[in-house]
Amino acid sequence: MKHKNLDKIIFLLIPFVLIFGQSQGYAQMRSLDVYANGNVRLLIVDPTGKRLGYDPHTNSYYTEIPNADIGAAGIDIVTGDGGEEDSSQANPIEAMIDRPENGEYNIFVLGTETKFFYINVRARHITKPITNTGGGGIIDSASIIAFRLNYDFNDRSKTTLKKEVSPITLRQDIAASYKLNLLGGQKFFKELNKNLDKVEKELSKKDSVEAREKLVEFWKEIEEVRKEMVEEGEKDKDEKKEKFITEDAYKILKEDVTLLLTKLPQRKNHKDDK
Repeated sequence: MKHKNLDKIIFLLIPFVLIFGQSQGYAQMRSLDVYANGNVRLLIVDPTGKRLGYDPHTNSYYTEIPNADIGAAGIDIVTGDGGEEDSSQANPIEAMIDRPENGEYNIFVLGTETKFFYINVRARHITKPITNTGGGGIIDSASIIAFRLNYDFNDRSKTTLKKEVSPITLRQDIAASYKLNLLGGQKFFKELNKNLDKVEKELSKKDSVEAREKLVEFWKEIEEVRKEMVEEGEKDKDEKKEKFITEDAYKILKEDVTLLLTKLPQRKNHKDDK
């Protein structure tokens, strides 16, 4: 009789064992892959503060994140000995994190020259679906552009990647665009920086409403120059007399301004805020 009861208990436990084993298998499948091109360096900081990649503040490489590697995509691992001395390892770079922590990751893209860059995050979740999300722009040598990755291995809809923008970021993108001849001429470049000075001045006084107004004025100037260029049929930028902005620079600066505006309070019933 006891044997029959034991057999019955084992029979009833089988589904639970299978489910538990399956859930453990899914847990093992969660991962993060961060891919970057554009001859840049990467630093990833996980939710617990552990680092993976190159930290410019210490001029060192770190592999503090458990179950993680970083190196040239599909080639070798970048170590504390350097790695980027070998040009084959400089571009592109891929970071791979197996069984990552749940939470907020900070991803820092470090420029080594003035050029376009792109990053892509491939996130695998416990419930099988994969999220692919990316971002990019222009980066200058010695510049840093930050992204915030929210990773939820239980819910792919909550896994998001967002560029972190400040007036410094916007200024960097203006300078890089100018260097790559994506906006100009010199008078327009100086004018944009002067208008951005006004935004930063209001932010230093903690007047975010006035800062928003100055930022809107800054953007209207860009809109007007871009509209004129489009109406003239997108002529060769080198033929423009004083002011021009290409489609690439326009899109990058628009993203910056849009993200900055989300941090500033809207003025009541003001048509420009739309």
